[in-house]
Amino acid sequence: MRIRYQEDGNGNRTQPVTGWIRETPDGPVFETRLDLYLSAPYLEPAALGLTLAHDLYSYPLSLDLVGDVTFLDDGRLRIEQRNQAAQSVEVDITFRRDGEVAAANMTLGIPPGGVFLNYISAPIKPYPAWGAGLVRAGPARERQAKLAGRIPETFPKASGIPPAGFTGLSRARPAPTTRLQNPRAT
Repeated sequence: MRIRYQEDGNGNRTQPVTGWIRETPDGPVFETRLDLYLSAPYLEPAALGLTLAHDLYSYPLSLDLVGDVTFLDDGRLRIEQRNQAAQSVEVDITFRRDGEVAAANMTLGIPPGGVFLNYISAPIKPYPAWGAGLVRAGPARERQAKLAGRIPETFPKASGIPPAGFTGLSRARPAPTTRLQNPRAT
């Protein structure tokens, strides 16, 4: 599967994919619609000892995905998504790769929940062994600071949250960020 960009106002696919975090009685969920290409390069249909060709390359498909949003102990965000509706994929089988001689066709099915995507962000809390300071950023109070010289000096000023354009999510404004003193150092 290859995820496609969303269309801009001119019909060109140049925009990042948009998703929404919504609050539900069972907790937050992430919802998105993905336009993608499905390919099966290793699918090798065979009949009577002959390897046949197929056309399941860059098959356009749209999926509505929903899944839980959870936070792990180290501050990572995890989003698990599954497709909500069944999908059918029509595949033509031919004797030759040029598609000139038809052999058969088949319908592959993707059941609801058959597509599972799992996104996990980078950790944002410091590990005790790193000896990192703390950074305050909006509602999430602890942010990873300098990791014993392994991160450029400008990193501690970041909130630990990827830019909206990078993630494809809309943003209201940057989170205010101030440096805190490491409580273990005093």
